[in-house]
Amino acid sequence: SIMIYEYLNEEVMNDILDSQMRDLEVSHFTLRIAQPSQLSDPQQYQQWYQQKMMIETTIIRVRQLKESGELFAYEIEEE
Repeated sequence: SIMIYEYLNEEVMNDILDSQMRDLEVSHFTLRIAQPSQLSDPQQYQQWYQQKMMIETTIIRVRQLKESGELFAYEIEEE
């Protein structure tokens, strides 16, 4: 099916993406501050690392989407 946005224009979409990027970067920065010791708590470190990698992957994807303009098409096919 095709999603047609009636209330979103490119400016609003950019504002949303910027807000999401800010939130993601805050989460990433906060995780960096709270990095557990890999030696003294390997299980906690592994959980922390997975969460950090997930946020980094999302940041990269959102940047790619914004740069490509892919999200600014007003008709978006849903998977």
